[in-house]
Amino acid sequence: MIEYMKSVFIVSALFSLFTKLSYKSNLDGARRIGFGILFVFVVASPLFTMLGEISKTDIEKIFSDFESYEGAEYEVAELSLEQGILKCISSEFNIKEENLTVMVENFDISKMNADRVRVILSGAAITADYNKIENYVESLEIGECDVEIEIG
Repeated sequence: MIEYMKSVFIVSALFSLFTKLSYKSNLDGARRIGFGILFVFVVASPLFTMLGEISKTDIEKIFSDFESYEGAEYEVAELSLEQGILKCISSEFNIKEENLTVMVENFDISKMNADRVRVILSGAAITADYNKIENYVESLEIGECDVEIEIG
């Protein structure tokens, strides 16, 4: 990086010195354009070096990282749906969130629904009316709901 900055400084200094020492002529515009192109080349040369070092395997790695990102996006959407359902049930039936577990099966991100929503009640939530919870979740049109009770 230091060598790069030195080269940029030297080219800038030479350009300034040459411009100061040269006489005024009709070619001033052409000279400035030429030095401008040279300056842009010196500034952009690390970019050309970097592009030359990128291999096909690096490009494949970038695309594989992108595909894993898409998978992560799917997982985040599924987790968000589960958390949203959990919060809806918690507020609708006055159940503490720590006494609820919501799991979504066969999640479809394009439709934002699932084949089955499993709600597991534990702790003080086991006394809740599971039929009302099933009807409530199914009324949200997310998917078919099964409510289970976890003891212990």
